Amino acid sequence: MEVTLDIVREELGNPPVDVLAEDTIVRIIEQEDEHFYNVMSRCSRIISRYFALQADKSLGPLSVDYQKRAQTWMDIAEEYDKKAHLLAQPIVGALSETQKQKLRDDTDATQPAFRKGQFDILRGE
Repeated sequence: MEVTLDIVREELGNPPVDVLAEDTIVRIIEQEDEHFYNVMSRCSRIISRYFALQADKSLGPLSVDYQKRAQTWMDIAEEYDKKAHLLAQPIVGALSETQKQKLRDDTDATQPAFRKGQFDILRGE
């Protein structure tokens, strides 16, 4: 499924642009390589922080509890995190020959402690 700005906004209930800007959503989609649940989690956290920074207000019997809203959005973000972890693909296999050569050539990278064939001389090979 392709993750688009419209899908994200719809899934989040169309938050106002001043709470979550469209260019922010597009940037998150690009950074998360269109992983839907990761995108949704990050956007939910942004909305949560927006409400967490607001002061609760009350006027007579009417009150707005921004802290509860912030907690609700954080709970939503955590649910998306759980779904993202359930769908995460394990890394199977190893580095390709090209990646191994790049690692060997990179003097700044931490080199592996072991390599194939390093003990061959001990076995007489």
